[in-house]
Amino acid sequence: MTNAGSWDPERVRLLLRARGYDIDAADTRYGDDSVSARRERAGQARLFAIDSGGRFRAEITAAAGETRRAGSIGAVPIVVVTQTQRLFTLTGSLPSWQHLPAVLAQLETLS
Repeated sequence: MTNAGSWDPERVRLLLRARGYDIDAADTRYGDDSVSARRERAGQARLFAIDSGGRFRAEITAAAGETRRAGSIGAVPIVVVTQTQRLFTLTGSLPSWQHLPAVLAQLETLS
């Protein structure tokens, strides 16, 4: 996106908070002026990060299954839990900041 001059990180934070995300102010892996946020709900964790150029990365981790079995270590009974998760990673670049609300809404439908 060539229109980086309209970058408004506070507006991005407000959009993410309105969708239930917690802002991670310490996460600057996409640059000092980037915004990163995380949300956990119903067996899913979502990470969304975006930089001032409109480049974004979304990661969706979803529980895909869980099995349990009894066992023992020596004379101590234990339960072994095996969890399977799926990770979806989506990357893209917004052509305009006007597209951000639609991108966030569309991400809600993915799992």
